[in-house]
This record gives sequence, structure tokens and C-alpha cells, in this order.
Amino acid sequence: MQHIADVMAVLRHASVPVASQGGVPQYSLTDGQVSKWIHARCYRKIYHRIATSKREWPDRGLGNAMASWMPEETERDSFKACDIQIPRDYADVLKLCGFDCRTFDFDTAPQWIRCISTILEMLEDCFTDSRPLKMKAPASKLNRLIAGLNFILRIPEIKLVITESSLPRHVRECVQASRRAKASEIKEESTMSDSRPANDSMVGQAGHQTECQVGQAESAELAGQDTADDADADADEAAVIEEDFADPYELYGDRIYRYLNTLTAWQNAVHSLVVRLRKLGRPPSVSVVELTDHSSAAVNDINENYATVIDYISARVPDFIPVVEEREPAIAWIKAHAKTTIATTKHIRTHAEAGAIALANGYLSVWNDESVLKDMLHMKHIFMTDTIPVGASRECCLMCYQLSIALTDRNAAKHYALTETNRHIFPWDPPHFGGIETVLEELAKSLVVQVLQHAQEKGEQAVYAQSYMEEFLLSDLHD
Repeated sequence: MQHIADVMAVLRHASVPVASQGGVPQYSLTDGQVSKWIHARCYRKIYHRIATSKREWPDRGLGNAMASWMPEETERDSFKACDIQIPRDYADVLKLCGFDCRTFDFDTAPQWIRCISTILEMLEDCFTDSRPLKMKAPASKLNRLIAGLNFILRIPEIKLVITESSLPRHVRECVQASRRAKASEIKEESTMSDSRPANDSMVGQAGHQTECQVGQAESAELAGQDTADDADADADEAAVIEEDFADPYELYGDRIYRYLNTLTAWQNAVHSLVVRLRKLGRPPSVSVVELTDHSSAAVNDINENYATVIDYISARVPDFIPVVEEREPAIAWIKAHAKTTIATTKHIRTHAEAGAIALANGYLSVWNDESVLKDMLHMKHIFMTDTIPVGASRECCLMCYQLSIALTDRNAAKHYALTETNRHIFPWDPPHFGGIETVLEELAKSLVVQVLQHAQEKGEQAVYAQSYMEEFLLSDLHD
């Protein structure tokens, strides 16, 4: 609730004029200052995006692969020469990266790409690789670097280089070479370990077991030291990775460009949002519906009663372990295991839109209660007039999974695994509130149409991508 209040306060400062000079309204905050505030609050997301790059593109990430690219001579005619006008604020940022080019052509294209690579490296250097994660650079620097990257990505000529030149193929070849080298290294290590004498192997196994036990204890201790924010960010990371790289038919250049845009997404969103809020002519407002989260209470109860549970179990160890010397290691294992369990216990998350459906189901009788009719009618109006996005996948949250069951008429034999529907969010215009079965029935009909349409579009894209790859491979063979 406090985070929502903070966001609304910042948006009010950016959208409500405090004065006017020459008929031009003046605001307390610019959109750049708002994005700086968001990056300072949510920098963990940027860090996890960078970590994603190093997994998707090994060998020091995407920036390293892009830095070594040079255009092919056959591409010279496709690089149209032009002058690039760089505003002063962006020019100062790019100057930090050692970049002062003002033209784009066949010869300068690699310089622009290397500038992107430098920005990616500098973004990574803004963080300390430690737990808990911290920034070692001010938020203003992080925000300026992202602004510089955003400016370059918005240049049409640069987008064409990233998506349609030989750059994607070069990056792919770098990735494949790195993975082949890694596989060869693993194979050599495996061969060497197989050829060791039996005694050495036994000693190695014993040492490995000892290291594992020490590592597990250290991991459990470190896990207990993580902050709540780090735990939340880590919990989101797997979903972010799958969301970012889930489409197997996406062209490689489009994938690279889309990833780079994930780093600048907040800045673009803030600019668009502030522009629209200033056109409203009134302070922005928000209605918050807080759903009861029983899982949070359960997790908090586990944390608060950790010591009591350990004492309770430890007091009963002598009943099961008669040898005194063996009791201390057993109690130590119990404590370490309990710490690990508590550290990895996450609050159950449900999508807001699924929560709205649950709210409608749980409060059906409230609509006729005159004592709360006024407030509930306002909430009803919000739910009935706004479009609510609802997931249609078993990969979604628990409530969305229940909706997917309704979508398949509770028929376990009916599989609903169409192309690229996992984690996709489909819009749904909610009907008037009535019986929950009626709501779900209309929801199912709407989602069926949209899922089929989405699958058809993805199928057409897949055909196009396949034909493109066939032409690409044939051209390689002819070359």
C-alpha cells in the first residue's frame, strides 16, 4: 500500500502544474526524473535483465558478441548514409561511453553497435555482485545510461542493423562457438576423471561430499540473510526469463532488439504515461482493492515461530537418536534444513485480474447489502467498465489455472496447448456481475476466440520464419 501511495505522489508531481511561464505549464518533476526515481526503487529488475543476457548469450553477455561485429561488403548498399542529430543531454551520456560520432553509414555502423555494447558493460558495472544486491553507482548514472541506450534504439537505421543485417548471424555464431568450446571442455574433464585410479576417485568422492555438506550449510545460512526484496526479485526472475525468450519462431535479430528494449521499458512507459496524465487536466487517482492473502499470514507465522519449532524438534531428538555423539550433528542438520525451507518459502502470488474474479465470486451476496452498497457499486463500476486481462494457461497463477479448467469444460482429456499461449495475457471485457458460472461461461467463449486467433497468427509467423531460415541456409550453402 505504501508503494502505491509513493507512486501516486510522484505521478502527481509530474502531471499537476505548479506554475506557468509564458503560458507554458511548469511541473515539479519531468518524466526523466520520474524514471530515475523508478530505477532507484526497482533497480533489481534491471540487474536481473542483465543476468538474463549472460545466460542467453554466454561469454560475457550480448554486448561482448556485438562488439566484435563488422558488416559484410555485400551489405554496403543497404547502409544508407545520414546525419544523426543528437540532443545535448543524450550527447553527454554517449560521451561517457567514448562515443562522439554524428553520422551513420557503412563505416560508422560498427561504432554505433560498439556504443551499445559499452553501455551494456557500464550498466553491469553499476551493480555489486553480492547478496543482498546493491548499486555501486548512483541511480542518476543508471538512468542516464538507459536514456542513452533508449536514444540509440529509437534510431531507425540502428534498428535495421540489429534486426536485418549480418549482426544477428554474427551473434548467433559467437554463441554457438562459445557453447561448443564449453561442451568440449566438459567432455575433456569427464574423460580425465574417468581415467583416474580407483583410490583417487574414492578420495575425490569423499572430498566432494564434504564440500557439498559445507556448501549446503553455507547456502542455508546465506539464504536466511537475504532481504525480502531480494527474495521477491529472485522469485520473479524465472518468469521473466521464460516470458522474454519463450517464442521459438522469433527471428534472432528481433529477439536481440526486444531484449534491449526490456532495459529501456520503464523509461518509455514513464514518458508515455506522464504525457497522457498531463492531458487529463486533473490529478491522477487510483482505487485499490486489497485481497485477503492467507498465504502471507502462514509464511509470517512460520518465520515468527522458527525458534519454537526448532526447540520443539530438538527436545525430541534424544528419543530417536540414543547415541549422544550423533545428536549434535542431527540438530545442526535440522536447523540448517529449517533455515533453507523458510528462506525458500514464497508468498503465493495471484494475478490482479484473477483476484478480481475471485472477489466477484466471494462477494456476490454483498451487491444486495444496502449498508455497503455505495462503496461496492463503485468497485462494481470499475470492474464492469475496464478491460480485465486474464491468462489462459496452466503456467499462470492458481486462479488462472482454475479459469483454464473452466475453459476446457473440466474435461481432463481435452488438451488446450495451442502455439505460444503460455503466459500470454488476453483481454476480456467482463459481463455484468451475476452468477459466477455465467461469468466463466462468457469468459471461456471470449478466450476461446482470442486463443485461436492468437494461435493462427503465431502459426503464420512460424511459416514465415521457417521459410526465412530455409532461404538463409540455402544462401549459406551457395556461398
